[in-house]
Amino acid sequence: MIPDSQTSPEAISSEAGAQAATVALSYLTSDHVNVAFFQNAIPILQGISITNNLADDLSDVTVSFSSEPPFLTPGSVTISGIKSGSQHHLPAPELKLDHALLSGLAASRRSEITVRVRRGEEILAENSKEVNLLPPSFWGGSRSSPQLLASPV
Repeated sequence: MIPDSQTSPEAISSEAGAQAATVALSYLTSDHVNVAFFQNAIPILQGISITNNLADDLSDVTVSFSSEPPFLTPGSVTISGIKSGSQHHLPAPELKLDHALLSGLAASRRSEITVRVRRGEEILAENSKEVNLLPPSFWGGSRSSPQLLASPV
């Protein structure tokens, strides 16, 4: 279970295609990120779940992660297979945050994290979540990693 103290309680859900049979993607992310996340190795994406609602099993599925602006290094995870009607849970991916960008912020900045589920070149599910990048002297509040309260000091 993901502690509420590290992530936003709202989950992001996406369904690809207009048909009833889809691939569903859900995940949790922090609402606010600053350089303290980098310094304390706090994951910003957690609870990633992919549900295969298609009639066929999926094989060689790639889950990719990116951001705009690029405050994290893009990454991906390959899943060998997801059976029809089943759900696959991914552990928090080890995404490298850009220390220089985060420590150089002088004001809050809006950004976006995008998670995509692909089979080859076909996008099965995709979702983006807005994240606020905060300067080193800011704290994201109790809903966004309260253990970092002392980090701006």
